[in-house]
Amino acid sequence: GTGTDTGGIQNRLGVLFFMLLYLSLMALSSLPIWRDERLLFLRERDSGAYGTPAYFLAVVLFDLLPLRVIPPTFFVLFPYPIIGLHPSCGPCILWFLLILIAANITAATMCMAIGAAAPSNSVANMIGSLMLMLLMLMGGFLLNKERVPVYCRWLSGISFFNYAYEALVVNEFHNFPADFFFTAPIDTSILPPLRITGDGVLQEFGFKQENFLWDVSLLMCLGAGCCGLAYVLLHGSEAQGSGPEGGGAWGRLRRAAAVVGHQAASL
Repeated sequence: GTGTDTGGIQNRLGVLFFMLLYLSLMALSSLPIWRDERLLFLRERDSGAYGTPAYFLAVVLFDLLPLRVIPPTFFVLFPYPIIGLHPSCGPCILWFLLILIAANITAATMCMAIGAAAPSNSVANMIGSLMLMLLMLMGGFLLNKERVPVYCRWLSGISFFNYAYEALVVNEFHNFPADFFFTAPIDTSILPPLRITGDGVLQEFGFKQENFLWDVSLLMCLGAGCCGLAYVLLHGSEAQGSGPEGGGAWGRLRRAAAVVGHQAASL
């Protein structure tokens, strides 16, 4: 098992963050999801083959169900019991799975929104990677939650890492069936280990068990908000028209330039 000493506490905190980080980085695959078939989508939509809602729903479901639900399930089936996370707690396992799925979906929908707004895949990759790194920094593992500078706390408020990681940690340590031991870095025969409960570990690292349901709710709200933003941005592409020339002012300018060039060439 992971253990209940200082090393065990560190291992539990680290493995929860690693799982969350791994699934979030996997979500970067959603960045080019709109860009790869953009021209085909615009042409088929303008020809009346289907509308934006149908296309959006099909793409989102195809991305979320196999790529954002199945991987967290494997974390529950295999690593969870092997690592020795919260034992003998059926609801904890279900909450663990729900939080990982919600965090993975939120990261994916955020990347979808960035991909829909970015002008190219390279720009989307740059912005998406930067956003994930900033939100990860405010997640509560690399930077103590109580030591976040005042001018950066707004980032914690929009960081899905912050809510997902606190919910995972509370789910792991709250009502843990055994006590934990903080061991001194020197001879323990002089300073005996400090025995504390799982709730004491949460308090020591700045996590609050009363925020659990609030964290899960906000995590889901962020996911829904990012999904709605992605749809609005995709629907807004109607203003750009179909075909490689695009529409709107930029498309009209390009077509006008092409006409002028054609007339000049015919002179």
